[in-house]
Amino acid sequence: MSKIADKIRRAIRIESAPIGFATVATARKEPSLLLAVQVPFELRDKAEESLSQGADTVIFGPITEKAPTDAFAAWAKSSEKASLGIWLGDASDDDIAKAKDAGIDYAIVSLDSSATSALHNELSYLLVVQEDMSDATLRMLEGLPMEAMIVDAGKGPSTLKQHLELKRLASFSRLPLFLRIEAEPSLKTLEAYREAGVVALLLDSSHASALLSSLRKAVDALPPRRRRRDDGFEARLPSLDRGRPAQHDDEEEEEEDD
Repeated sequence: MSKIADKIRRAIRIESAPIGFATVATARKEPSLLLAVQVPFELRDKAEESLSQGADTVIFGPITEKAPTDAFAAWAKSSEKASLGIWLGDASDDDIAKAKDAGIDYAIVSLDSSATSALHNELSYLLVVQEDMSDATLRMLEGLPMEAMIVDAGKGPSTLKQHLELKRLASFSRLPLFLRIEAEPSLKTLEAYREAGVVALLLDSSHASALLSSLRKAVDALPPRRRRRDDGFEARLPSLDRGRPAQHDDEEEEEEDD
């Protein structure tokens, strides 16, 4: 399992409440929302700074011909504990191979990326959401090695329309969302984002320094996730009654005989 996949799994996990009255020693609380920072290649030295300020993962890019993926291989390999992503866009097979060799944990691709690169399992993948993605297209993503999708929150306050669109994307794709934001949301908005399927907040490096510290505190202060039946990306458990023989009719017949 990749580092980003493990972080996502821990963030969306719903912990069961302890049973009994005894005092239980608990481990460090896992964040229910991740913080991601996108760093331009020319500012790649800022990546370590973002991680020290509370970012859970850093994304390099978008990568262009002037910034080949192997140029930061040494830095990536020296940060083995960090989850590092690379924004490849229209990725080629060669780009995927370079990213893997550089120690990159996951890649951001689009629907315009080459079909073969999206099927490689050497890396984890995040998909950039396009405005015209239909419900049918979202459903078909379930068979691809995608860990999450990236969507832009846009400018201005959060709206009900935006909230419903986030739920549509998460529900039909059964994937959690990385939501790009430019300003710090309120605690209520953070909870609403989380309930709609958001698993990470994505910041541009130009906003990261001003927002990371306060966002880290706000995210860590969020109450635990609530279990919901309509969580599109949460695994469903089979019913405990499934597979058992029905006994209701027999009981009724016995009562009638009496």
